[in-house]
Amino acid sequence: MTIRREVRARLEKLAARFGTPLALAFTAIAVAIRWALDPLLGAAYPVAMLYGAVAVAAWLGGHGRGVLAAISGYLASDYLFIEPRGQFGFADTSSFVAALVYAVTCAVIIALGNATRGAQRKAHDRDELLRATLSGIGDSVVTTDMSGRVMSLNPPAETLLGWSEREAREQLLSDVFRVVDAESRAPIESPATQVLHRGRIDGLSDRSVLIGRDGEERPIDDGAAPLRDEQGNIVGSVVMFRDVSQRRLAEITLERTERELTDFFNNASVALHWIGPDGTILRANRAELELLGYTQDEFVGRPISRFHVDRDAVDDFVARVFRGDTVARFPARMRCKDGSIKKVLIDSSSFWDKGRLVHSCCFMFDVTEQRRGEETRSLLAAIVAASDDAIVSKTLDGIVLSWNEGAQRLLGYSPAEVVGRSIDLVIPPELREEERQILQRLKQGDRVDHFETVRVTKDGRRVDVSLTTSPVRDDSGRVIGASIVARDISERKRLDATLREADRRKDEFLATLAHELRNPLAPIRHSLEILLRSEGDPRLFRHATEILGRQLSHMIRLVDDLLDVSRITRDKLQLQKTRVELASVIKHAVEASRPLAERDQQSIDVSLPDEPIYLDADPVRLAQIFSNLFNNACQYTEPGGHIWLTAEREGDEVVLVVRDSGIGMPADQLDGIFEMFTQVEDDSERPRRGLGIGLTLVRRLVRLHGGTVTARSEGRGLGSEFEVRLPVVAAEEHHDEPGPLERPDTSVRRILVVDDNQDSAESIATLLQLSGHRTYMAHDGVAAVEGAERYRPDVILLDVGLPKISGLDACRQIRSHAWGKGMVIVALTGWGQEHDRRNTRDAGFDAHLVKPVDYGDLLQLLSALLPLS
Repeated sequence: MTIRREVRARLEKLAARFGTPLALAFTAIAVAIRWALDPLLGAAYPVAMLYGAVAVAAWLGGHGRGVLAAISGYLASDYLFIEPRGQFGFADTSSFVAALVYAVTCAVIIALGNATRGAQRKAHDRDELLRATLSGIGDSVVTTDMSGRVMSLNPPAETLLGWSEREAREQLLSDVFRVVDAESRAPIESPATQVLHRGRIDGLSDRSVLIGRDGEERPIDDGAAPLRDEQGNIVGSVVMFRDVSQRRLAEITLERTERELTDFFNNASVALHWIGPDGTILRANRAELELLGYTQDEFVGRPISRFHVDRDAVDDFVARVFRGDTVARFPARMRCKDGSIKKVLIDSSSFWDKGRLVHSCCFMFDVTEQRRGEETRSLLAAIVAASDDAIVSKTLDGIVLSWNEGAQRLLGYSPAEVVGRSIDLVIPPELREEERQILQRLKQGDRVDHFETVRVTKDGRRVDVSLTTSPVRDDSGRVIGASIVARDISERKRLDATLREADRRKDEFLATLAHELRNPLAPIRHSLEILLRSEGDPRLFRHATEILGRQLSHMIRLVDDLLDVSRITRDKLQLQKTRVELASVIKHAVEASRPLAERDQQSIDVSLPDEPIYLDADPVRLAQIFSNLFNNACQYTEPGGHIWLTAEREGDEVVLVVRDSGIGMPADQLDGIFEMFTQVEDDSERPRRGLGIGLTLVRRLVRLHGGTVTARSEGRGLGSEFEVRLPVVAAEEHHDEPGPLERPDTSVRRILVVDDNQDSAESIATLLQLSGHRTYMAHDGVAAVEGAERYRPDVILLDVGLPKISGLDACRQIRSHAWGKGMVIVALTGWGQEHDRRNTRDAGFDAHLVKPVDYGDLLQLLSALLPLS
């Protein structure tokens, strides 16, 4: 095919140069041949030889030269071979028709020749264009026929293969185009073979290596396509390949660089992540994942905003990044997987491609500890600045380096006055050696905790302080100074002294209480012996019972005073106020205190206004106030002394003064005389009496009535005076007080006495029997219920604290039966607080009495609860 193409090319060149002479030459040859055949042909076929000449002339020189050959040949044949010979023209009609047929035939031959020539030229042009294209492209191209033999090579292919086109022509492609796998070194099937055998390429290797004729190996990319004829049949193949050594080298370099960058990214000590244009995390390295505690799957692919604590801040950050800003040291708080918060600084830069944001690379620096340290230092600085304690730092030579406001408040010096000076400025001269010893311990690295000493203020006062001194070290651990925290302990020392005094008073109170409680026991015991030995002597019986009554009253008063103090302290005491006349209250108070006065032969003088004075008060508590004042006066007045009470009305108040001729009080004791357990120091040999709570009760009860009480004394041996002021009410508001209740005349009742203390149960049962009642006894809660059911008593005196079941539960069980709903049940117990009364009321008791109960009060209660029918 290539030879024919070359011959045709040479003929075309010859025809282009000698077209007309060649046309005439071919015509002359045709005429000469006809001339030579003339003896055989005669007049027949005069123009038969001319058709070939016309065709060759038209094929070589085009239709113009074909027409020239047709005309010149006909003229020669007409003159030489058409009868009559030797002349031109048409002898008859047949000769004209023959000429016309000749012309039409030549025209057809010329047209066909011209078309063939045009087609060949176009094919030639296409071939030349293909050859020029293949020669001009950078890729190497090899064409083969159906047998796989090389038909052509373009120059790049010649260079890569090491074969010229002439040498490679008709060679098998596998001999010229040798390709192996770069790793396995196994031969790779030629893509041309795949095209020729299967009509397609199943797959191309990306590891192809071309082995040139000289043995040099080059990595290539290759491919193939079928060559088809005009009917679409495969007539060969085209193999295209190129040297990709540089590209492979670049790819290897790029892969190595990518691996290095990936290794750097993943193993960098600083936390890194990439953010895509939509705010999604594209990549994150190990340092970041470890910092926040997430896995790749938990972190990458999620919106970065999910891991920021401050949404507004991250929105601003992302907006700046997406604008293309370079963001440096952006503060943020990141949420860790375990719920903790990391404080970080973020540096970010964006990567753009053709005006489009590809990603933003963010470097994240953990500053949590740094920020915590800064916050701690700021907090410490704030604490030092705001501390009420004096905080001072100094060198090991005692030179002051810092001085906070607490130190200024404590010692009076401003920082400007003391910084740079010796700490001896505030140390008493006699204690400076003590300071030297502390500094010596500091140099050894010791800490001195809560060392109590004294410091001198700017105005010369001495202040008790507690010092904590700590060594200050440099980065190498060497002690370079001291930090001192000084606290004013003057108030604490005063409180300590107060507590010690209160503790001393408590001990004295307990000792006094024991003494006061033991004192009545002796006469009580002796009186019992008298009763046992009196043998019915009425005088001895009366004398013993009087002693028992007095001593029991004294013990009851002591217990009541203690209970009253407890109630008042806890705001549990409630006054039962009514309109009362002052004189009657004073009378009762004097009568209550008269036995004590008569014992020491003391006189009590009372001076009251002529007109009655009325108060809105609790008569019992009011009597208790003046009884305690009288008792206190009797206690601290010598035998034979005098006690006075005077009362005057001043406006809306009544002023009552209780004065005695007793031992008096020093001025320094007046302020504390109303404190708990306080008793005036008595230099005499008189035994101390009372518990030291009487005056405390007086002041608190007076305050509950809206009044005041004050104490005065001129000094030792000059007596004491207590002034009570109370509000009064108008006389017209007065209502007559009910007279004293008569002792009830109760009828005979069935009474069940329940108490786990058998002596207590038997004694009250005996008294009730002496009053004519029928009594029964039980000593636990279960027996109480059983006794109530068996005896069906009118009254049950029921203790609360019983074994087996409590008195409260026993009452509930009794009330749960029809036979127990109408019984009168009275709580007779040692518990008398308000919540105790509420508990008995809720359990179904009708009344609540506190031991020891006055027998007359008990009979009066029974009369009220069980009126005569």
